[in-house]
Amino acid sequence: MQNTASQLGAAIGTALVGSIVLCGLAASLGTSIAADDRVSEPLRQQVGIVLEAGVSFVTTDQVSTALDTADVPSDGSEVLIDLYADAQLRALKTDCWSLACS
Repeated sequence: MQNTASQLGAAIGTALVGSIVLCGLAASLGTSIAADDRVSEPLRQQVGIVLEAGVSFVTTDQVSTALDTADVPSDGSEVLIDLYADAQLRALKTDCWSLACS
């Protein structure tokens, strides 16, 4: 019984950490895109729709491939990839900070 409770606690903790990372990623990326003048308004709206549908923690190579598939112009694509990479780092730092404080 004690082992089961321990495993359940670990699973819940892992899910909580993952949720914090994904929420931080979505919030950071959305804020960065909204504040960056290099992102055109149509592209900003398109990315906003995608973020509202949900976000996954993927590599910048996967983001690049998805942007190519969506026919995003290269100048907009480069900006979005940079903003995504920064948002990833901020989300991970926030998660590490939250774990250190708990």
